[in-house]
Amino acid sequence: MKSSVWTKIKYFLTHNWVQKLVSILLATGIWYYVNSLELTENTLNLPIAFVNLPPDLVIVSSSDTIAELSVNARKNIMKNSSLLKEINPYVDLTNARIGEYEYKISVNLTNPDLQFQVNLKKQYVTLKIDHLDIVNLPIKPKIIGQVSDGFVVESIVLNTNDAVVHGASEAFKDLQYIETGPIDISGITNNIEKIVRLTLPMSVILVKPSEVLVVIQIQEKRLTREEVFPVKLNNLAPGYSTPQSPQVFLILNIPGSLLSSYKEKVSVSVDCISVESPGAYTLPLTIDAPKGIQIVNKIKYLNIPFVFSSTN
Repeated sequence: MKSSVWTKIKYFLTHNWVQKLVSILLATGIWYYVNSLELTENTLNLPIAFVNLPPDLVIVSSSDTIAELSVNARKNIMKNSSLLKEINPYVDLTNARIGEYEYKISVNLTNPDLQFQVNLKKQYVTLKIDHLDIVNLPIKPKIIGQVSDGFVVESIVLNTNDAVVHGASEAFKDLQYIETGPIDISGITNNIEKIVRLTLPMSVILVKPSEVLVVIQIQEKRLTREEVFPVKLNNLAPGYSTPQSPQVFLILNIPGSLLSSYKEKVSVSVDCISVESPGAYTLPLTIDAPKGIQIVNKIKYLNIPFVFSSTN
């Protein structure tokens, strides 16, 4: 019995197998074709093009920039990746007026031979339109942060100081200058040269030039300090001393980088090798200071008097 069933199955599969295979492939192809003809609905979100705006007007604001569309088409069309290029929502602004009004959204189908239906979910867009003005405004660099301690911004120079600004009339009521993008000088100790873009304030559509070269010169800050320093007596023979501990009053001009440590780095001394007996002496003073520190009143202390006494 089993042998008879198997024989029938084998005969069915092998008898006229070519015709049977062709029939299966043909049936599958017909099924796919018929299925591709089935209508389907998709929602698309496409940018709205605003066209034919008179050259002396400008759009200040828009309630919508994206149009939501319902598209009914066959499945094979919906799968076409170029479909988005065939559907173009737009607003014709040939008759635009200054003020805030509603304008109709239309849809342009670049290939009318494609069979599909497009419906806009929203038929109108609200636009605020103003007169276009062209004004020259100064450019102001936007500096953020602080240079490193002990340094200061010496100057800020731009390769151009003014910009031609295109924008709505209302934009220029409070607009006094055009600002650059931010330039961070936090912790900087060296000069900066940087090309930065100019920012577009609200209702401004174009700025020429669009970018500028900004040169920031950083200089080390110098401060004046008045300090009293002890005088170290070098090579003083044993048994000699001065009635009081000698001191000198110095006026220092100090670079900012040394401001926190200059006291420890300045030393004042006198060579007492010539002191051989008690009495008054005029000795040259030696002031050692790091490079960059200037002793304003140094000439006063080229030679100073000392009185030495003997304790022997």
